[in-house]
Amino acid sequence: MASFLQKKRLYVTLFLGWCLLGIFSSVQYYLMEKGGDMPVTLGKAFLRQLPFYFLWACYTPFILALSNRWIHRQVSTASLLARHLPIAIAVALLQTTFQALFTYSLRTAGSKYELWDYVRGYLGSWFHFQLIIYAMVAGIGYAFTYRRFYREREARALALEKQLSDARLESLKMQLQPHFLFNTLNSISMLVRRHEEQTAIKMIAGLSDLLRFLLDSSHVQLIPLCQEIALVQKYLEIEGIRFQDRLTYSIQVDPTAEKIKVPALLLQPLVENALRHGLKEKLTGGQVQITASAQHQHLILEVQDNGIGLTENLGSASGIGLRNTRQRLETLYGEAAQFHLSPACGGGTLAQIILPTSANHD
Repeated sequence: MASFLQKKRLYVTLFLGWCLLGIFSSVQYYLMEKGGDMPVTLGKAFLRQLPFYFLWACYTPFILALSNRWIHRQVSTASLLARHLPIAIAVALLQTTFQALFTYSLRTAGSKYELWDYVRGYLGSWFHFQLIIYAMVAGIGYAFTYRRFYREREARALALEKQLSDARLESLKMQLQPHFLFNTLNSISMLVRRHEEQTAIKMIAGLSDLLRFLLDSSHVQLIPLCQEIALVQKYLEIEGIRFQDRLTYSIQVDPTAEKIKVPALLLQPLVENALRHGLKEKLTGGQVQITASAQHQHLILEVQDNGIGLTENLGSASGIGLRNTRQRLETLYGEAAQFHLSPACGGGTLAQIILPTSANHD
């Protein structure tokens, strides 16, 4: 309803604009002919000028609609010109012919000029002018469309920046929970007491890298998949050392998918939920599998666990991390991205994300 009202206001504004131009042109024509050999009245000046502007008021919404439709298809400039040219010629011919016919109908008695003389004269002197008007209308339409695109993109960038900030804060909050730090530091202490210094150093380095990544404010929206996988692997290494035989994990990434850009911190909430919700009741044999593959211009990411399976909260994606993931994917990719949670074969939960690899979101 709001869109209809906006279009209605736009068309009314366009019509009034053309009417004002027609009035200005009529007054100008009247003043120019007033002191000539064949002066015209103000009424006749309006009669001769306004119909042409009324026609342009009718053409304009059609031209703008075509321009808006083609620009959304992201065709090249050459293709746009090729599409507009035949329509511009047809409109110019129609408008010029109408001008000739209308002027011929208003000719004075005893005029020696025939209809063809009027048509030929107007085609020679006004055809190119009508093409210029068409180009101006289409150009103004594109200018406003690009302006709207710019404002929408700016608003989308601000929304993405906020969502990325929220994702970092949420991940940092989960990692900095007292029990996580306490358990991690306690595990390091136990490793040192058992003289497993290399394992302790590895755990400290992993924790440091993980926190450094989360605290770094210079990350962009999209990062290569290999960086996202490296972050998740750091986290799983820490948890793997802590839980030892209670947790095993595997990461399989198609080499062709490593350089594909994905939203930063995309997999972290999925892995976090697999450990905190899916495997929280597993005393032994907890497994997490992460796979990434590129297929048919799509990147397929999967996080699977063998835990308790979908609960009501996970199924509805009401958690902050999962809800944030859905919102970011929708903002970045629209309907081109998919996010599914489903029961895994043999028990557990499968989280699957499908992203288009052809989209450019830089």
